Amino acid sequence: MRPKWAVNEGAEDRAIAVIYPGSFSHTQVDANREVEVWAKTETKSSVVLDTENGAIYCIKATVGWGMVIGRPHLTRMDDETCRKEISSLRAAPPLKKKK
Repeated sequence: MRPKWAVNEGAEDRAIAVIYPGSFSHTQVDANREVEVWAKTETKSSVVLDTENGAIYCIKATVGWGMVIGRPHLTRMDDETCRKEISSLRAAPPLKKKK
């Protein structure tokens, strides 16, 4: 099971993508509010952002060992490191919408 990225902007969660090795994902969120970005398998890891208009936030996801499946770890990255690391990654496929 691969961790799913999701965003919580208040009322409910919005799934973004499934994390794959060597991939990245992106989304837009509203400015001037608290936003939780999270990933979950058997455990949940999250980063809370106080968003600003026009800002870009980079969050790195790694997966460590768990009892049964991998455990996600999210950490905030600085812009320079993000630009260097993202250049060698590919975009994660978008999630399929449930019918």
